[in-house]
Amino acid sequence: MHAPRTTRRFRRSESRPEGRRSWSGPREFQPARQSKVPPGGYRKSCVEGLPVRVVRGAGGDPKYSPAVGFRYDGLFRVEDFWSKLGKSGHLVWRYRLEQLSEETEPEPPALPPGTQRPGRVHTTIQRVVRSTDVIQAVKTMHGHRCQVCGEALLTPAGEYAEGAHIRPLGRPHNGPDVPSNVLCLCPNHHVLFDRGGISVSGDLRVLKAGNGRDIGRLRTVAGHALDRDALAHHRERFGSGSRPGAGAGSGRR
Repeated sequence: MHAPRTTRRFRRSESRPEGRRSWSGPREFQPARQSKVPPGGYRKSCVEGLPVRVVRGAGGDPKYSPAVGFRYDGLFRVEDFWSKLGKSGHLVWRYRLEQLSEETEPEPPALPPGTQRPGRVHTTIQRVVRSTDVIQAVKTMHGHRCQVCGEALLTPAGEYAEGAHIRPLGRPHNGPDVPSNVLCLCPNHHVLFDRGGISVSGDLRVLKAGNGRDIGRLRTVAGHALDRDALAHHRERFGSGSRPGAGAGSGRR
């Protein structure tokens, strides 16, 4: 179990191409020069809830920095990440880290025992009401084939695909639940799209995250026009925007 959190937070930035990094916070929050977390590792830590180690060096604010050398300041959790285009034209990934109250290294998680006979409880929740008709209509128009890879998964219940909202519903994105804001994707490309692993350009080319490599044209069908502003919003969240969520997705339908 992870240790309880404190309120100490700071931000870290890493710019692309790989190896070029900058900091959006004070110098005292810089790690040792030879960081063991590779570029992109902070994003993975955020998604998987893994803590990272922080080392502060001399030369920053005396309130936080050691007088000389470096000091290990414990474990931090990566709470959020987003990106923006830096002044030099490189993509800059930014992170918000929150310190854990204990500095002990967490033990590797063991598999939970589970429950042989799961019980049931009554709960009350609030969620955005999605239109099943919109999702189903889009998937039917595409023959349940992924708009990225063209594959349709065949199950005993028939062909399977998922509807992915380009601009997520609900706060802070407030996307509309309309066909032009929905893509028909296979489960793999749905996850990649929701997590920013792929994006779609204004001319409907599918681009790989990081290097922007063109991996093909998005499959389209007559009658299903896409919201180009929603596609631009998605690119800004994970490419050159100022404030994405921490990979907030549209869920699986």
